[in-house]
Amino acid sequence: MSWPTLAELSAKLRSELPSLPAPDTSHTNSEAYARSLAPWVLSDPESTAPDSAAALLRTNLYPGASGYLRVGSVGPALVPAIRSAVAGLRQEGPLSGLVLDLRFAHGSDFESGIAAASVFASNGTAEFRLGPNIWRTQRDPDPLAVPILILVNHRTRQAAEALASAVRTVAAKSLVLGSPTAGQARTYRPVAVSDSLTLQVASEALRLPDGSEFPAAGLPPDLRLSVSEDDERAYAVDEYQRVFKGRPLASVRPGRLNEAELVRRRRLPRLPFEESEPRDARGSGHPDTGTSTSDPAGRAVQDPALAVALDLISGIAADAPETQPSAGASGDSR
Repeated sequence: MSWPTLAELSAKLRSELPSLPAPDTSHTNSEAYARSLAPWVLSDPESTAPDSAAALLRTNLYPGASGYLRVGSVGPALVPAIRSAVAGLRQEGPLSGLVLDLRFAHGSDFESGIAAASVFASNGTAEFRLGPNIWRTQRDPDPLAVPILILVNHRTRQAAEALASAVRTVAAKSLVLGSPTAGQARTYRPVAVSDSLTLQVASEALRLPDGSEFPAAGLPPDLRLSVSEDDERAYAVDEYQRVFKGRPLASVRPGRLNEAELVRRRRLPRLPFEESEPRDARGSGHPDTGTSTSDPAGRAVQDPALAVALDLISGIAADAPETQPSAGASGDSR
């Protein structure tokens, strides 16, 4: 792969998209300049690679009846996969809420992204446009009318961004947590900038139900959480492990600490979200609030975004008014 000179690359890209800025002194080479143009120009191999991940990477049911779905790629297989996973979770009993994890999710099938949002549509319909295409969410006849917590990060790309936006629009109780998405909810066309290098240049942006364009700065979360990309990749493997700079920290069994362990702990920098005191043995970071961030073995969820989402579901469930009739009540209340 050979990069053209900075002047040649700028001339080529700006002839394709005149609104692009010219290089400045901060761009030391052609690759740095191309990377700075995202999301208008995509040069990152991960952003331009074909979709390869499974539609749904993982499902789980956390204590407190909190469901969890982790999306890999948005394509035709996603809608049936989500419907099947939600049905399976519901068989375990009524859900308190559901975490839809779209961190690192991608895909170019916007139609499937909007269709997948319909599974959660309890708040009417919404219309999305991309060029000549118009997609409308459909209200589900048996909607999942529980809080939907949507996790996103800067690697939530293209059709996954459309899915996040659509779920937030049509789910009656929804909240987006994390960091702004990639801003790539738009179409791209390939542009050859050298004999061996082709970049993707933006064409049209997704139009939201209010008629505005999907923001180039990405979908802004309702609750912003600052977690490094490396750490989030590690938590995707095991949400219960303690992580620092993308590397798991050795777990320590509870009990008396020896001198070597005390020295090791002093040398390790404290994580921003780490508690000053050891967690409760049951694994909950907040044992007096009934949170659902621990598994049956007592391990606590260390992934900050997921832990916050589970805590929010638990808090909403605890504050929900009683729907069952009180003891002694009988007959029609009319």
